Amino acid sequence: ADTDGLARLVAAVGRLAADVPELVELDLNPVMVRADGCAIVDAKVRLAHPDGVPHDQARQLRPVV
Repeated sequence: ADTDGLARLVAAVGRLAADVPELVELDLNPVMVRADGCAIVDAKVRLAHPDGVPHDQARQLRPVV
């Protein structure tokens, strides 16, 4: 499997979360990882005003349960 490609995808999602404070929910399902690359089959995004979060403060996505 393309684990390097998956690592780049995870890093890109982290950058997206840090760069777009309006991003409050991101669902990538499924993410397919094969020997020749990665593919996101479906993506759902929810945007909202980030109440109470200063733009100069790092944000953190909620943990996956």
